Amino acid sequence: MYVYEALAQALYDNDIHEMFGVVGDANLFIIDSFRTAAGGRYVPTSTEGGAVMAAFGYAQVSGRLAAATSDTRAGPDKHGDRAGRGTTRPCSSAGIGR
Repeated sequence: MYVYEALAQALYDNDIHEMFGVVGDANLFIIDSFRTAAGGRYVPTSTEGGAVMAAFGYAQVSGRLAAATSDTRAGPDKHGDRAGRGTTRPCSSAGIGR
């Protein structure tokens, strides 16, 4: 079992059946495992902030846990728009709210 498979299964086993996010190379495998192996539901969003807000809204309305994931850190320098051009590191994150 790979780490991403274990993480996906752990999310599902802890009653997180909905994941919202922006898919990319940093989180592709965990999203795929969450959907296919664990049986969770992935809802794509257009921005990282949208993923967090969607997960928060889902959690508030349903009373269930939700997760948000992003491919890279959010912010103005995500695409090299600031002085740190080219220094953005990929990261995968999961935020959980109830």
